[in-house]
Amino acid sequence: MCLLAYFLIFSSSVQADETIPNRVSLDGIFTTNLGVSNNSSEVVDDVGVITNGLPNQVGALWSTEDNLLDFKKDFNMVAYVKQTGVAGAAGDGMVFLLQGATPELKWYTYSGASMGALGENKYKGTLGIPNSIGIEFDLYGNRSSQDGFFDNGISGVYKNSHIAVIYPGMEAGYQDNYVLLGTSTRYVKHDNLITDVDLANGNWNRLDLHWQTNEPDFTKGVLAYQINGGTPIIINSEILNAQVFLNGSVSTAYWGFTGSTGPTYKAVQNVVFQRVPGLVDAKVKMNVVNKDGQELPNGAVLEGNTTYTVNVTADWLDGKQNWQNILLETTLPEGIEVVPDTTTIDGNNISDTLIWSANTLKTSDNQIPPLGNKQENTQTSSTISFKVKTKNDNFTNQNITNRFSGRNAIYNLEPYTFTIKPVTLSATITSPKDQAVIVDNNLTELSIETSWIAKGTASITQAIGYAQGGELQLVTLNQETITNEEGNFSYDMIEAFKKLSYGEFSVEYLLKNENNLSTSSKITLFKQNAPSVSLKETEQSNTFYKGSPIKIPVLVEDKDSSYLDIIMEVEGQSEPYRQTIEHIPGETQEVELNYDTSLLTPGIYTLKIYCMDSEKNKSEILSLDDIYLEGFLAFEKVPQAFSSDALKIGGNPEKVTNIGEIAITDSRVKRDNWLLEAHLVDSNFVNTASGTSKALTASNNFFYYQLDGQITSISTEPVTILRSNPTDTATRITVNQEQANGFYFNPNNSMGIGTYRGKIQWNLISAPT
Repeated sequence: MCLLAYFLIFSSSVQADETIPNRVSLDGIFTTNLGVSNNSSEVVDDVGVITNGLPNQVGALWSTEDNLLDFKKDFNMVAYVKQTGVAGAAGDGMVFLLQGATPELKWYTYSGASMGALGENKYKGTLGIPNSIGIEFDLYGNRSSQDGFFDNGISGVYKNSHIAVIYPGMEAGYQDNYVLLGTSTRYVKHDNLITDVDLANGNWNRLDLHWQTNEPDFTKGVLAYQINGGTPIIINSEILNAQVFLNGSVSTAYWGFTGSTGPTYKAVQNVVFQRVPGLVDAKVKMNVVNKDGQELPNGAVLEGNTTYTVNVTADWLDGKQNWQNILLETTLPEGIEVVPDTTTIDGNNISDTLIWSANTLKTSDNQIPPLGNKQENTQTSSTISFKVKTKNDNFTNQNITNRFSGRNAIYNLEPYTFTIKPVTLSATITSPKDQAVIVDNNLTELSIETSWIAKGTASITQAIGYAQGGELQLVTLNQETITNEEGNFSYDMIEAFKKLSYGEFSVEYLLKNENNLSTSSKITLFKQNAPSVSLKETEQSNTFYKGSPIKIPVLVEDKDSSYLDIIMEVEGQSEPYRQTIEHIPGETQEVELNYDTSLLTPGIYTLKIYCMDSEKNKSEILSLDDIYLEGFLAFEKVPQAFSSDALKIGGNPEKVTNIGEIAITDSRVKRDNWLLEAHLVDSNFVNTASGTSKALTASNNFFYYQLDGQITSISTEPVTILRSNPTDTATRITVNQEQANGFYFNPNNSMGIGTYRGKIQWNLISAPT
């Protein structure tokens, strides 16, 4: 039984792209390492090179085992094929293949007319790649004894080049013709034949593959393909089941391209991908919404001089990878313009200078986050929104185009098509913007700016009103004769604004022409109050000490907020002090701020204090300059005990070497002079040797010596050992005991044999000048 009878011959005029399309990364998707040394395929800069233009080549680019097609799930593929050869001498072609994932795998077959996929080009020759279905892009019609008869009966204007469905591993995919006298031949069965595409001209021909599964029985799903966006062609499900699915026993398939050149006819054959099946399954959409929140369908008629919201959304649905490095490019037609400062990504404002150039939006790296639930990523949807305003004229065939390009998936949205019809009467509030917050602190003017269009009328009546929980209250009414069709109107409603309660209110601009045709523009605004902060008047000094908190008493007030954040920033510190308080709206409240100084170094600081209310309104900054955080003057190290070896009475003075370091720390900002004094407590050194009937007291025996020859004798009266140096900025000062400097004991003849003991007191004295 020949199943091929179910197919139709299809021919359609289609257009290819000349420039290389955007493409996704092929890292880890395909392999050319198929165990045969003469495979000519390789991947260069994410372009699959099947053959590189040399004769007698066979190339194959197949998906890896991790990237099989799963026919139990829907999938889509978008690829572009480019074949370049000398006019009239291009050959042989390439084949897109599906091969059931069975133990019986074959990656390519023969060069020439077989294109690496078909069987031998001879009568009763071997079959081609088993368990497969292919779509061939054949550059040359093989219709003679010299070239073989694979393409017998096919004719076309481009050297008989053609696109068709083939069945490389199925006997019914060939017709073997026995000739008693002469040469027996083999024909290849071609289905869905397309002959009017110039394959060899170097343009990129688009191939779309769509699979819609059937959940109860995947073998009853629908597989279709398109060439250059032409009419979808459905592949026979019975042959697909028999060949690729092996009658339902196999639900996955390898996929890829093979290609070949002959001894005479050759070509460079490349392929790129915009969508790899199973890698990223996403849904992209765009809608246009009017001021009432109504979504307008594709093909809508938009009003001129009207603002609309455009939302472009990418949703990651499924896939083996997160959608990465996503970029959006949106192009607006001539009939609309983007409204400045209205663009957001996932609700976050984006500066126009970062994303817009004239009427084209282009995101940059990392503005759209990765989408998906792989590798701890959680965000699966992203929306870019902006407002556009239509020009007030007739515009037809207007299209908004969008393309999401990512590292591993590219999605083009269907253009949003619309027309613009000009309006004859239009009213617009241009300032303030809808949803704006109006803070009343020190506000002396609230100008409502409007623009109008009035065609075919000699006079107009304009009014501005407000409402807050009730009927509209008009604040101005103006009737005027006009000579222009467009104009502006403004009104300062500060007095009415002052009477409003805090919270939401609306402002409406009404316009009527002489024919009683009317229109209006309405915005919602919010009256709010920003907090204030001031320093409480006290006699407190501006000097504080390290280790104790900086205490600043302030007065805060807010007329419409129930809590306040009080923030104090300390110069040079990354983390500000923050205190949250409950607040009674309208009351002035005293708060003491306590800043921990343990992490600060002594110095002169500037404090900046401000409040933030529950609506994120910020007070003016209270700046306190010249706040001194003082350090201390103190001993760091003081000797606790010292001794000397045996001394010879009447001998030379001996330096005391184990007295230890004497160190002083002075971390004060305002430095006064200081003195280091020493004296012996109660008496000079006393001989405490046992057996002495009377204690012997040493006199003038202990002194401090400096190299300049200065000797300071230490006795019972305080003497100065060290003075501060006004020019020295060091915070750590030590008593010099280097080399000959230091403390000495002089064993003169007034002393007797024995052990002398004494107690020294060290005094550190601040001595202001």
